[in-house]
Amino acid sequence: AQTITSYLWEQTSGTGTCTFTSANTEDTDVSCDTDGDFTLRLTVTDNLSNSGSASFTLSWDTTAPLVDAGITGSYNVQFTQNASITGATTITWSKQSGSGNVTFGSSNAASTTVSMDANDTYVLLLTVSDDAGNSATDTVTIVWDTEAPVVNVGADLAANASISIDATSSDNDLIQTYLWEHIAGGGTCSFTSASTEDTDVSCDTEADHTLRLTVTDASGNSSNDTLTLTWDTTAPTVDAGADSSRNAQFTQNGSAGGDATTITWSKDSGSGNVSFGTPNAASTTVSMDADDTYVLRLTVSDALGNTAFDTVTVTWGTTAPVVDVGADLAANSTVSINATVTSGQSIASYAWTQTAGPGTCTIVSPSSEDTDIS
Repeated sequence: AQTITSYLWEQTSGTGTCTFTSANTEDTDVSCDTDGDFTLRLTVTDNLSNSGSASFTLSWDTTAPLVDAGITGSYNVQFTQNASITGATTITWSKQSGSGNVTFGSSNAASTTVSMDANDTYVLLLTVSDDAGNSATDTVTIVWDTEAPVVNVGADLAANASISIDATSSDNDLIQTYLWEHIAGGGTCSFTSASTEDTDVSCDTEADHTLRLTVTDASGNSSNDTLTLTWDTTAPTVDAGADSSRNAQFTQNGSAGGDATTITWSKDSGSGNVSFGTPNAASTTVSMDADDTYVLRLTVSDALGNTAFDTVTVTWGTTAPVVDVGADLAANSTVSINATVTSGQSIASYAWTQTAGPGTCTIVSPSSEDTDIS
C-alpha cells in the first residue's frame, strides 16, 4: 500500500521571505516579511518515491488604506461631507462624540449627506479597511448650530457729531460677519467700521436715521437689531430782548426756542457788576452797581450741545443830569435862554415850566434845552 512519507512547503517566488511554522506538515501557518505576491508550493512524496506538488499565490499586504475624512465645518442644515480614500474596500461613517443623533445619507460611501438633531460639536469617525483586513481611521469635527446669534445695538441715540456705538453679540458658534447699514432716514450715514461689532457713525442730514447691525455666525445663522439715531446740528433760537436804559432793577424778557435745555445770562461788557435774579431763565430781573453801558449775553443750548446766543445793550444810569439855565434875567420883550445840561447818559427829555410869578410866561420850546420866553 502506498503511504505519504513527506511534505515540503516552499516559497518559489516573491520578494522577501515567507516563513512556515511547519514546513514538513500537510497544514502550516505562514507569514511574509515584505508586501507583495508570493508563490507557495507544497510537495508530497509517498513510500514508493512518487511525488506531486501544487502551488498558490499569497498576496501579502500589511499597508492600511489611506483615508481623509474631509474638512471641518459649521452647519445649520443638511450638508455633504466629502472624504478621500485610497485602497479601501469597506467604508463606514459613525459618530464618535456629540450629544445628538447623526444621520448619514450614505454611511458606507466616501461622500455622504450628514445632519444632526441637536446643536453641539460633533466628531465624526470614518473607518476604512481593505481585503487583507488592514484598517485606518480619520475624524472630522463638525459644529451643528441652528440658533441665530443674539445681537443688541443699545438704546436710541441723538447726536450732532460723530458718535460711537457699542453693540454686543453672542452665539453658540463663532461670529463670522458683522454688517452695519443705514436703512432709513434722509441723506447718508457713514460708518467708520461697517464690518465690525462696534463702530463710529456720522450723518450728513438732519433726520431720524434707522441703523441696523446684522450678525452672521459660521453656520450661516443671522439676526439683526436696529436703533434710531436722531441727527441734529441746528442750534435753538434765542432773542435777548430789546435794548433799554435803566436806573433801577428791571425785568429783561428774553426768549429761547422750545428745544433749548440750558439757558444762561452773563455780562459781555460793562464796568460794574451785574446781578441776574434768575440767570438760567429766559426772563430775569437785572440790576447793576455802576453807571455804564452794558452788553448782556443770553446763551442757550439743546440736549446735543448745539449752542446759540444773542446780546442786548442796557444803559445803566443812576446819576441825575447837571442843569444850568444861567444867571437871572430882566427883560421887556422876548428873551432867549441858553441852558447847559451834562449827563453820563443820553438825555431823554427836557421840560421848561413856570413855577412862580403873577402872570403867565409863554415858553416857545418847552421840550428843548434852549428856548425863548415872553
